[in-house]
Amino acid sequence: MDMRGLSTFIADLRKDSGQAGGERARVKKELAKIRAKFQKNGSLSGYHRKKYVCKLMYINMLGYEVDFGHIEAVNLICSTTHSEKAVGYLACNLLIQQDSEMTTLLINQIKHDLSSGSEFDQSLALNFLANAWKMTFVENMIKDVENLFFASRCVDRVRKKAAITLLQLIRTYGEFDADRIARTAMVALEGADMGGSNAVLSLLASVLSLVPEQHATILEKCIRILARIVLEKRTPHDYIYFGVPTPWTQCKLLRIIRSIEPSDNQRIHSYLMHSLNKIVNATEKLLNEFLQKRPQNNVNNRINAMNSVFCDAVSVISWYQNEAQFPNLTTVIALYLSSHNNPYGIYVGLRALGLLTRSNGLELAVVYRRVVECVYHTDASIQRQALFVLRHITTQANVDEVVGELLLYLSNAPKDIQWLIVDTALQISQTHCTSVSWLIDIFFNILKEASFAVNRKAWTSIYQFIIKDSHGQAYAYTTACDALKGKNLSEPGVLFCAHILKSCEQSLKSAPINEVEAINSCLAECSANAQAELITCFFTLYQKYTDRAFRCRIQEMLRHFVSSTDLEVQKRACEYTAFLDFTGDYMENSIEPEKYMQDQSVASLFQSCAMVGEETSGEKKNIFSSNSTPLSIDDIF
Repeated sequence: MDMRGLSTFIADLRKDSGQAGGERARVKKELAKIRAKFQKNGSLSGYHRKKYVCKLMYINMLGYEVDFGHIEAVNLICSTTHSEKAVGYLACNLLIQQDSEMTTLLINQIKHDLSSGSEFDQSLALNFLANAWKMTFVENMIKDVENLFFASRCVDRVRKKAAITLLQLIRTYGEFDADRIARTAMVALEGADMGGSNAVLSLLASVLSLVPEQHATILEKCIRILARIVLEKRTPHDYIYFGVPTPWTQCKLLRIIRSIEPSDNQRIHSYLMHSLNKIVNATEKLLNEFLQKRPQNNVNNRINAMNSVFCDAVSVISWYQNEAQFPNLTTVIALYLSSHNNPYGIYVGLRALGLLTRSNGLELAVVYRRVVECVYHTDASIQRQALFVLRHITTQANVDEVVGELLLYLSNAPKDIQWLIVDTALQISQTHCTSVSWLIDIFFNILKEASFAVNRKAWTSIYQFIIKDSHGQAYAYTTACDALKGKNLSEPGVLFCAHILKSCEQSLKSAPINEVEAINSCLAECSANAQAELITCFFTLYQKYTDRAFRCRIQEMLRHFVSSTDLEVQKRACEYTAFLDFTGDYMENSIEPEKYMQDQSVASLFQSCAMVGEETSGEKKNIFSSNSTPLSIDDIF
């Protein structure tokens, strides 16, 4: 019903908004008028009550405080007229706070509507609960929503809304009957309404980890539905999105399948493999048409829908480790990587490679050349994904070429990606290291090109690698000395060289006085933390060499930092200077090795690196978090 008074009020506000204080004066006048109307008990018709409540909502949306009219909104909910009830629920959602005295009346009316049997009333009540999930009183409504979802006479449209509302409530409060929800959800999946099936799948995924005893039944049900969509093509025409049958449902089904242990039932397994093969073949056909530039309407929309389905299908293939049954999978990935004018397609190909990096059934190294080229791409997401893939597909045969390409691009790479290139190059080098000298040369080349991108974890990992190899220590010492002579080392390089001198004393014929002088000349440009660490290295060298001139020079350096403005540097310098008066065993054991040099393994040093494509970990993860976050559009469609 058209509310002429509301339209006039909105027009007046827009007209007065250009005048100073005009809008506020008009709002105050209207609030006084509405308050006077509400005080005349029993004189308002349903239409006028609805009109005035709509004005209050509009005023509230403009940012003005509305502290009355709440009881009128609740009265509208009690109305038998659909338009009035809808306005009442909307007003309660906007105006009523969780500590309001109206909540008791509101709860009673919501319970009444949920059990009324009217599809319209039930839908309005469910919509209100789904949008008012932050209010604490909503927690008391979980059982009522569950009962409506479990009801055998519940129509598909209402069950869909009940599933979405229940999903939001259990994410927020976590109190629900998971076993019964799973059993009811599997029955609801038999319905013909595809929209209802999407909502039920989201709800089923949220309780999946809590019902392990039903995993076999859920897996069979999901595989059968997937086969019905992909193989039997039994999808309503309204749910075919640009030639792709209900891609949202396919993705949800594949994610649930990915979260459950593979079944021993060969017939069900065969259904799944045929469905996945069909998805891979359809993707290959579509990509060939796209790359050959055949005219086709809405091809981009179709490709985008197919990309999401393909990525989830590859995730399931990797989980089942049956890559050998998909001979054209590598071809499809190569087609994605060949779509030069489609950055999103390149990313999808890299994403698929990332999901298959730990698979043994495919020879992924055949596309490594294209992956290396993706490192030069201008899109940072593609660069990160390509670097992640390179960590896993690089082999002993191509490690020299891959590392060489990374070093070649390092100096020209964006600064926000250089640190990831450094970590990737060092990890690949250590994994496929042919000699310590080769690794040391790579590290010093990195220091030369992008020293600021070398963090502590990077250079300490190389340091550990070197000190474990007695044959490489001599080369490390020689290279460190040559680097120090250049006097253009950055802070990571100075720290690395200092630790090499400290640990490779068997390679020294005499005290490294010149090298220590070079390090000392760089101290002024180092941070306070680095200065404190280098002072410790000086004192360790003092213990290991008895040359009088060398020790005197170390003493001078330590005393220089006694007056440092940094507390930690000053503290260490004072302590070490005091230690110089001691002799014997106490002096030899005064310094313990640094903890970070003792315990960390090379593998653990890269755990904090930002990894892309975590799905390759092989671990099952709940695909829907239990955090109290609002519903996404993916949960509904």
